[in-house]
Amino acid sequence: GTIQIAGRRVRPGSPQAAAALGVAVIHQELSLVPSMSVADNLFLGRPITAGGFVRQRAQRCGAERTLKDLGVEIDVARRVEEFPIGTQQLIEIAKALAHDARLIVMDEPTSALSAPEVEQLFEQIGRLKPRGCGVVYITHKMEEIERIADRITVIFEGSIMGVVDGATATRTQLGLMMTGTPAEELGGVA
Repeated sequence: GTIQIAGRRVRPGSPQAAAALGVAVIHQELSLVPSMSVADNLFLGRPITAGGFVRQRAQRCGAERTLKDLGVEIDVARRVEEFPIGTQQLIEIAKALAHDARLIVMDEPTSALSAPEVEQLFEQIGRLKPRGCGVVYITHKMEEIERIADRITVIFEGSIMGVVDGATATRTQLGLMMTGTPAEELGGVA
C-alpha cells in the first residue's frame, strides 16, 4: 500500500519519521507512563528545555492549554494512573496533539471504555476534524462506524474490499464486504 499525507506520497521508515510527518498512533494498550504526571506524559520524548533543564512550568502550561482546547480540564500535575481509563484515552489524544499530530490512528479505542467515556471520546474526535486533524478509526463495532465515519474502508483478509461513503453505507453492504464480497459487486464505490 501507499501512504499519502496532504496529497504527498510518503514512506516513513520508523515511528519517529512518521511522528515527524504528523502521524500519531493510539494503540489499544495506551502508551502513557502511569507513574508520571499528565504534563510529563504529554511532552515525553520532546520535553520543553532551557539550558539543559526541563521547564516544568512551561510543560504544565502547555499541557493545560492542549487539554483545554479539547474541552478537558484536569490537574496536569497529577499522575496519569490517578485518572479513569476514559480520561487516560483523552490524555493520549492530547499527547498526540502536543506533538503536532495531523493524523491520529486509533486502534479499537473504546475496547475498555464505559458508555459515558465512549461519548466523551466521540465528542473529542468531533473536535479534531475542524482543527484539520484526520482520524483513522479502527474498529469492528458497527454502531461506532455508523456514528463517526465520513468514509469507511473495509479490509478482509489483508485486502481492501471497498471504500464507501459513511453517510450512505448500509449495514448489509458493509456486512457483505466484511465477509469477502467486494464493494463493486454491491454497487458501492471501490
